[in-house]
Amino acid sequence: MNNADDRFSIIPAIVDTDTFNEEINFPFVVNCDKYPTLETTIEIGTPYVQVIPFKRESWKMKIESIDLKERQSNHLSKIKKVLHNYKNMFWNKKSWK
Repeated sequence: MNNADDRFSIIPAIVDTDTFNEEINFPFVVNCDKYPTLETTIEIGTPYVQVIPFKRESWKMKIESIDLKERQSNHLSKIKKVLHNYKNMFWNKKSWK
Protein backbone atom coordinates (compact mmCIF):
# COMPACT_ATOMS: atom_id res chain seq x y z
CA MET A 1 0.00 0.00 0.00
CA ASN A 2 2.93 2.36 0.56
CA ASN A 3 4.19 1.86 -2.95
CA ALA A 4 7.21 4.02 -3.82
CA ASP A 5 7.15 3.05 -7.51
CA ASP A 6 5.26 5.79 -9.36
CA ARG A 7 4.69 3.64 -12.46
CA PHE A 8 1.84 1.68 -10.90
CA SER A 9 -0.68 1.80 -8.03
CA ILE A 10 -2.04 -1.04 -5.97
CA ILE A 11 -5.81 -1.46 -5.73
CA PRO A 12 -6.39 -2.03 -2.00
CA ALA A 13 -8.82 -4.85 -1.30
CA ILE A 14 -9.57 -7.85 0.82
CA VAL A 15 -9.00 -10.89 -1.37
CA ASP A 16 -10.81 -14.03 -0.24
CA THR A 17 -8.33 -16.88 -0.32
CA ASP A 18 -9.80 -19.05 2.43
CA THR A 19 -11.06 -21.79 0.15
CA PHE A 20 -9.45 -20.85 -3.17
CA ASN A 21 -6.42 -23.08 -3.73
CA GLU A 22 -5.17 -21.64 -7.03
CA GLU A 23 -2.98 -18.69 -8.01
CA ILE A 24 -4.32 -15.31 -6.90
CA ASN A 25 -4.30 -12.30 -9.21
CA PHE A 26 -3.73 -9.15 -7.18
CA PRO A 27 -4.99 -6.15 -9.16
CA PHE A 28 -2.95 -3.02 -9.82
CA VAL A 29 -3.16 -0.08 -12.22
CA VAL A 30 -0.35 1.13 -14.49
CA ASN A 31 -0.14 4.92 -14.09
CA CYS A 32 0.07 5.83 -17.78
CA ASP A 33 -1.72 9.12 -17.11
CA LYS A 34 1.25 10.40 -15.07
CA TYR A 35 3.66 10.21 -18.02
CA PRO A 36 3.51 11.60 -21.57
CA THR A 37 4.70 8.18 -22.72
CA LEU A 38 5.46 5.17 -20.57
CA GLU A 39 7.58 2.38 -21.93
CA THR A 40 8.67 0.34 -18.94
CA THR A 41 9.18 -3.15 -17.67
CA ILE A 42 8.29 -4.24 -14.17
CA GLU A 43 11.18 -6.53 -13.40
CA ILE A 44 10.76 -9.94 -11.78
CA GLY A 45 11.02 -9.54 -8.01
CA THR A 46 9.61 -5.99 -7.94
CA PRO A 47 7.30 -5.88 -4.92
CA TYR A 48 3.84 -4.81 -5.99
CA VAL A 49 1.53 -6.24 -3.35
CA GLN A 50 1.43 -6.35 0.44
CA VAL A 51 -0.36 -9.35 1.91
CA ILE A 52 -1.62 -9.12 5.48
CA PRO A 53 -3.32 -12.33 6.61
CA PHE A 54 -5.92 -11.92 9.32
CA LYS A 55 -8.17 -14.24 11.23
CA ARG A 56 -11.88 -13.88 10.63
CA GLU A 57 -14.23 -14.45 13.51
CA SER A 58 -17.89 -13.84 14.07
CA TRP A 59 -18.41 -10.97 16.46
CA LYS A 60 -20.99 -8.44 17.52
CA MET A 61 -20.21 -4.77 17.68
CA LYS A 62 -20.98 -2.97 20.92
CA ILE A 63 -21.36 0.79 20.92
CA GLU A 64 -21.11 2.64 24.21
CA SER A 65 -20.85 6.23 25.17
CA ILE A 66 -17.72 7.27 27.03
CA ASP A 67 -17.12 10.05 29.46
CA LEU A 68 -14.63 12.30 27.70
CA LYS A 69 -13.24 13.76 30.96
CA GLU A 70 -12.70 10.29 32.39
CA ARG A 71 -10.98 9.15 29.19
CA GLN A 72 -8.68 12.18 29.19
CA SER A 73 -7.92 11.65 32.87
CA ASN A 74 -7.05 7.97 32.29
CA HIS A 75 -4.90 8.88 29.31
CA LEU A 76 -3.08 11.57 31.28
CA SER A 77 -2.43 9.22 34.20
CA LYS A 78 -0.92 6.65 31.82
CA ILE A 79 1.37 9.28 30.31
CA LYS A 80 2.44 10.45 33.76
CA LYS A 81 3.17 6.86 34.79
CA VAL A 82 5.39 6.27 31.75
CA LEU A 83 7.22 9.58 32.20
CA HIS A 84 7.69 8.96 35.91
CA ASN A 85 9.03 5.45 35.30
CA TYR A 86 11.04 6.33 32.19
CA LYS A 87 14.38 5.58 33.83
CA ASN A 88 13.26 2.18 35.11
CA MET A 89 11.35 1.19 31.98
CA PHE A 90 13.40 2.52 29.05
CA TRP A 91 16.62 4.19 30.02
CA ASN A 92 19.90 2.29 30.23
CA LYS A 93 23.37 3.54 31.05
CA LYS A 94 25.57 4.23 28.05
CA SER A 95 29.31 3.95 27.91
CA TRP A 96 31.69 4.94 25.14
CA LYS A 97 35.15 3.50 25.03
